[in-house]
Amino acid sequence: MKSILLLSLLIFAAPLSATTVEADAEESYTSSYVGAGVTAGATSGIGLTHKYHSAMGLGYQLTLGAFGTPQDLMAASVGAQATYTFASIRNARIYGLTGVGTFFNRTVMGEWDMCNWNEDTGREENCIHIPETVTYGAIANLGIGLGIEIILWDTVGLSFDLPLSTSIGLGSHHGLEFLGVFPIPNLSLLYYF
Repeated sequence: MKSILLLSLLIFAAPLSATTVEADAEESYTSSYVGAGVTAGATSGIGLTHKYHSAMGLGYQLTLGAFGTPQDLMAASVGAQATYTFASIRNARIYGLTGVGTFFNRTVMGEWDMCNWNEDTGREENCIHIPETVTYGAIANLGIGLGIEIILWDTVGLSFDLPLSTSIGLGSHHGLEFLGVFPIPNLSLLYYF
């Protein structure tokens, strides 16, 4: 009689423990998480990034980057994206996104002398001094699209986004200019805490 009671207890307890483990696993994949890493893309920007996903499926990604030397070329990038998760499984999620990525640049051309070379005398003639010039420019990309993120080793996330981006340029010489609509991808590598 004891063995029958013990066997029936094990049979009824197995499904309870399985649903508890499954519920815990599902809860861990739908909980909030925060990550930091690097990204490159039209609407995400280029540089160091911070990403957050809430348990409700909403999230955001903020990016900041600066490149170059102060003497020759300086470029900076700022990006912001809002995301909404449509579906997620253990190691992946699919989401929609909308974002803005901006790229600023400053180009410095140093001063120099422009001369004509005289073949007969073997000297430079009619030299004109060209002063230092500084040009500024910016490109803003506004986009909306879909993305997929794959979680590797439970802490590393690799995400690929494909937004349809509208690009607008602002330059020192051309003013505000519509550059076009392009499907420019974003790629991010993040470490989740």
